[in-house]
Amino acid sequence: MFLFRKKNERANTPPESEVDLSQSLGRALHNPLKESAHKDEAMRGKIISILGVLENTFFAIDRIKELTLEASHLVLKASATDDLGNRALMAEKYDELRQIIDQTISESDQQARALIGPEEKSLTLQISQTTSYTIPATRLDCEPEGLNLVPPLSGFSEVGEVSQILRILDKALARIDAVERSLMKDARHLTEKISALDSV
Repeated sequence: MFLFRKKNERANTPPESEVDLSQSLGRALHNPLKESAHKDEAMRGKIISILGVLENTFFAIDRIKELTLEASHLVLKASATDDLGNRALMAEKYDELRQIIDQTISESDQQARALIGPEEKSLTLQISQTTSYTIPATRLDCEPEGLNLVPPLSGFSEVGEVSQILRILDKALARIDAVERSLMKDARHLTEKISALDSV
């Protein structure tokens, strides 16, 4: 009886060439380790791309800060000058610096321009379906929504205008520094995330 049952079992077993391998292949093709590696590599690429945008943004911010400092020194000099002709020349130079600041933003990389220009488009890294990391946009152009660098309507002939612009420039420099610190923090966080991915 035992021998008969074994013979029947062998008869019902398909030959090796007919064994269904689809499940084994499916498991191999959908290896969770491979999928995880692909996801990590994709995330690494996204982070590197955002770090590139931040680098371009830092270049623009450095230039804007340099121009704003130059404008501050110029207006300080105007406040110590009694000659209205010299003040008028300084007002023209100050107005040129305002234009160069806006030009610096307009000539920046598109995504960098969005972060600090009038487009105000934040950068978002989608980490998962429910988690993301956002770098907010903050305008650094000369408009009221940005640095609010007003034009010299009186050509610096009025002491009140010179004093007002000096106060505005102080606030503008503080805003630039705050944006720079915030973006530096974002860059450090993203760099640490790449290091964590590389150490896996």
